[in-house]
Amino acid sequence: MAYSPRVKMRTIPTYKSHKKVQAIKIELIEPSPDQSKIVMTDHTGAYVAVVSAGYFYKHAPQVGGYYVKYKDGYESW
Repeated sequence: MAYSPRVKMRTIPTYKSHKKVQAIKIELIEPSPDQSKIVMTDHTGAYVAVVSAGYFYKHAPQVGGYYVKYKDGYESW
């Protein structure tokens, strides 16, 4: 369905999730010293997520976004 200015737009629904996840707000993104991984760090530098290049290219995380890891090991952005 194409957008029409005559159609009343609705706000996207909000849902509350029941899952617990690990997450950090990304402050810095840089390659590991050997260039094999991507290192994402929070603003304190205390929390670090090390991900594969495949993850990085699939999700294209950016500073200000969140790295998220689910209990089953799935990683998201």
